[in-house]
Amino acid sequence: MACSILIVDQEAETRAFLRTLLTNRGFIVHCAEGIEDGTCKKQSCCPDLMIVDAMLPEEGALSFCGCDMTLPVIFISPIPLKSIFFRNRLIHAHNGLKEASLLPFLEKPLQEDELLYLINTLNRQTGLTP
Repeated sequence: MACSILIVDQEAETRAFLRTLLTNRGFIVHCAEGIEDGTCKKQSCCPDLMIVDAMLPEEGALSFCGCDMTLPVIFISPIPLKSIFFRNRLIHAHNGLKEASLLPFLEKPLQEDELLYLINTLNRQTGLTP
């Protein structure tokens, strides 16, 4: 069974790039522009993994997936320092849980090989295959 991935990102170009890349690699891809749409698709599609823009507005990424540590998440961001700040807030939100500090972050523009390696690593850890 193919791995299902939910992409939540405000940028249409990023969503289109990821959809094309991942669909061509055999993944089932669902895209959402923001938190509201992402929440609906998360419930209806039951993804195996999520790729989420860490800079969604109004605490978006934290509220969207910050409390559920069971679903693998890859956070993406165009600004490295903001990613570090976001990671620290995520760790704080989980009362210092080590798992929160290990969540993967990738910097935009995304590198295909780095993203695919990370997805495959997470899939192996959770027993999924593309």
